[in-house]
Amino acid sequence: AEWAENGAGGSTYPVYGEGTCVKDTAWATDGTCTVEFRLAPSYPAGQYYVTMLSFGDVAGNERWQFFTQQPEGVVCCGRVGNQGDDEEPTFVRLPECAKGAKPTVAKPCVVPDVDDPELDVASVRASLVAPPATAPAAGAGKQPLLGQAVVKFRARDPGGSGVGNIVYRVMDPQGYSHQGYVTHDNSATTVFKGDPKAWSDYEARLDLPKGSPEGEWKVESIQLHDKAGNRRNFQLIELLVFEPAKAA
Repeated sequence: AEWAENGAGGSTYPVYGEGTCVKDTAWATDGTCTVEFRLAPSYPAGQYYVTMLSFGDVAGNERWQFFTQQPEGVVCCGRVGNQGDDEEPTFVRLPECAKGAKPTVAKPCVVPDVDDPELDVASVRASLVAPPATAPAAGAGKQPLLGQAVVKFRARDPGGSGVGNIVYRVMDPQGYSHQGYVTHDNSATTVFKGDPKAWSDYEARLDLPKGSPEGEWKVESIQLHDKAGNRRNFQLIELLVFEPAKAA
């Protein structure tokens, strides 16, 4: 599903969901499928519509059904329908809450967060630490570790929906970029638990196997996503350098 203000497709943000299907009868091949989309109360107000459904059966066959035909007078849907079986999408409007009101099940609405999350650039620190005691041994199918690159920083979301996914990149001395994700208390939640506007500490850990290139490793970037779909990328490659060889 995607959202778009007034049906305009220029500022859409995808929302993904998974569904289940129930047979009409015990021996039927037909049934009814339901997909649930979990939306935070800080999501944007406007038109929501399904643009694609992906189906799969127990035999491994797959089919993608697109709903991208442009309804008359509306620009939407992320792409122009170019397949013979494309259909028009069905729209559902999610209104903005009245001032002071909160969303309820009976009257769903949102208090949109349109502000990007913030990174305290001065708080970012990088270092190499010894491998954790739980690191797999060389005989467990993995290389022994030289150590872990640890990147610590503070972040917050002034818009109020809260920091969600965090993606980081570290560049090795040979110029290769290594991407990772930060796991934290709110990385997989729909609604932020705690004070989203307060600065919180986060930590990224990248395993460095023995034999990793010697020389300067650099924290390339940190990308912050909030629960409303706002995101901002912070380039740091000229600011943070650490050398695993010296810490080994």
